[in-house]
Amino acid sequence: MKLNLNLGTVEVNADSNGTRVDVGVGEEFLEEISRLLEIGVHDARAGVQNENQIRLCESARLFRDKTL
Repeated sequence: MKLNLNLGTVEVNADSNGTRVDVGVGEEFLEEISRLLEIGVHDARAGVQNENQIRLCESARLFRDKTL
């Protein structure tokens, strides 16, 4: 299996004492994560993955949808 990722732009900002880190991702990154999640859910429903992995993929997709 070959996996190609287009992660686009990822921006990381930390405060001066390092207690808070903000990570911003570009739209390309979110689109690629979306594509991978769809593949994961499809494989899970085909019996390749277990029920916990299905829930994880679906939870990640919900998080992604709220982030966009």
